[in-house]
Amino acid sequence: MAALSFVVTFHECGHFAAARLRNIHVSQFSIGFGPCLFRYRGPEVEYSVRLFPFGGFVAFPESSERSDSKYAEDDAGLLRNRPISDRLLVISAGVLANFVLAFGILWGQSVNSGLEMTTYGPGVRVPELSSTSSVARRAGLREGDVITSIGGFDLARGERAVDKVVKTVRANPDRDIEVVVKRGNDGAGDGSAAAQVVNVVVRPEKLDDGSGRIGIQLTPNAETNKVKAANALDGAFMATKETARITKLVLSGFGNLIFHFQQNVDKLAGPVAIVASGQYSKSLYEFLQFIVVINVNLAVLNLLPLPGLDGGYLALLGAEAARGGKKLPENVENGINQLGFLFLLVLGSALLVKDTIKLTQ
Repeated sequence: MAALSFVVTFHECGHFAAARLRNIHVSQFSIGFGPCLFRYRGPEVEYSVRLFPFGGFVAFPESSERSDSKYAEDDAGLLRNRPISDRLLVISAGVLANFVLAFGILWGQSVNSGLEMTTYGPGVRVPELSSTSSVARRAGLREGDVITSIGGFDLARGERAVDKVVKTVRANPDRDIEVVVKRGNDGAGDGSAAAQVVNVVVRPEKLDDGSGRIGIQLTPNAETNKVKAANALDGAFMATKETARITKLVLSGFGNLIFHFQQNVDKLAGPVAIVASGQYSKSLYEFLQFIVVINVNLAVLNLLPLPGLDGGYLALLGAEAARGGKKLPENVENGINQLGFLFLLVLGSALLVKDTIKLTQ
C-alpha cells in the first residue's frame, strides 16, 4: 500500500512541480481521496492526506467571478488563462514523472545489483501440457520441449513465435501439422547429455467455434540473467531499454483488454489486487521491480483519452488546438470531465468489490 501511495504521490508531484515552475496558481495538493485525515494550509496551497490512499490530486483555483475567489478572472497565473503549451506541460508532467521514476530505479539497479535481462532464442518453449490426454501429449510432445518449426515454418525469436504457433494450430483443425522440437539440455527438456531434434505430427482437435486446439501452454524460448552495467552511461542505456520493454508490454496488455474485452475482463485488477500481488515480493530487487511496473502502468493508464484522466485533458487540449485556440464552452468541458469522474468512480468501486471478494475466497 505504501508503494502504491508513493507512486501516485510522485505522479501528483509532477503536476505540482510543473505548475509551480511556470508560476501557475495551485490551490490544493492531496494524497488520497475521501475524508481528510491531516490538513496544512500554506500561504497559497492547502496540503492534505486523506483516508483512501489509492489516488491523489492537484487542484487549481477557479477562474471566475465567484465571490470566494481571490483571483481576478483574467489573472495570468490561473491555469485556464495560460497558453496551450503551459497547460500541456502541467497535464503531461504527472506521466513524465512516473516514467522518470521508473527509469531512475532501473538505472540505480543496473549500476548496483544489476538488471535481469532476458535473452530470446529461436522457437517456443512448452512449459506445460494441459492434460494427460491432450492432443499434444498423444502426438509425443513433452514438457520442456522447444518448438523450432511448425508447418514447415522456422520460428523466430520472442513473442511473435508464440503467436505464429497459436495461429497455425487454430487455423488447422483436423489437419496434420509437422512440428520440429529440440529436446534435451539445450531445450530444458529431459535432462539428457545432448539436445536432440525430434519430429512429431499433431492433429488439432476441432472446437465448437471451428478453430483447432492441441492442449498446450507456450512461452517464448527465453533465458533470464542478471547483468550489471559497466558504467553509469551503460546503465542509462540498459535502463532506457528496459523501460521501453516494460512500456511495450503494458501497451500490449491494454490493447488486448480493449480489443478482446470479454476474454480478458477477469484480468482487470484494482488497487486491492495490486497491493496483494506486491506484498509477496521476496527481495528488495523484486519490490523495486514492482514499483517500476506500477509506475509504467499508471503512466500508460493516465495517457488513455478518457475524461477525468490526464489523457482526457490532453484530448480536450487537442480539440482546442484544432479549433484554432478557441476553447470549448466551459459547461461542455465540465460536463465531459464530470462524466469521466463518475465512470472512474463506478469502475474503481466495482474493482474494489471484485478484488476483495476474490481475496476472501
